[in-house]
Amino acid sequence: MKKILALAAGALMSLNATAGYVQYELSGLPNPYFLSNASTVVIRDEDKSVAYFAIATDRDYIIPMDRGDGYHNNWLLETTTSFTGLGPTNMYMRDVMQEEYTKQVWLLFSKGSAAGTYNFTMRILTKPGPQAPYPELSLHADVTYSGTAKEVPVFEWMAEADARGDFEIARDIPYYDPTQVPEPGSLALLAIGALGAAGAARRRKAETPK
Repeated sequence: MKKILALAAGALMSLNATAGYVQYELSGLPNPYFLSNASTVVIRDEDKSVAYFAIATDRDYIIPMDRGDGYHNNWLLETTTSFTGLGPTNMYMRDVMQEEYTKQVWLLFSKGSAAGTYNFTMRILTKPGPQAPYPELSLHADVTYSGTAKEVPVFEWMAEADARGDFEIARDIPYYDPTQVPEPGSLALLAIGALGAAGAARRRKAETPK
């Protein structure tokens, strides 16, 4: 009987990691402004790299985007993990609309109270875009959200879309950093920003041809 239960549990886990992916649904974000209110992050099970993300709040909608015209771009700049095994991947992103805004986004995870659940903290720092005609009138904001994330069944179309390269996300294998987990207080927010900026600089340096 124990063997049968173990096999059944294994089959269930395989279903949730359809085609080598694990999906996490984020809850606790305020009143998304579009119809589907589920914010989600999907990672590849083999190396914990990010395959897809869509995160919505009452003021932001963050998805992979690169129009190629230089006007609106969204880059996933840095990824880390605080987990030695299965668990969500921390993300540092930048979303730029040249004449409107520049957003920096830090999304960090920690273990939840139950198996398959996690806590998250997300900070969004908004400043005028590099070509904003009236930067003094543009939005300035520094908002931090917190909530929970849980494993959910993976989108059925995920494997095919990822294989086609529809999401325009460069494969970035996260490095292990046990210190990069959510902590309360303004000092922690400053530390998060510094870690993200340092990581992005290190990555740019590594990619520079010698």
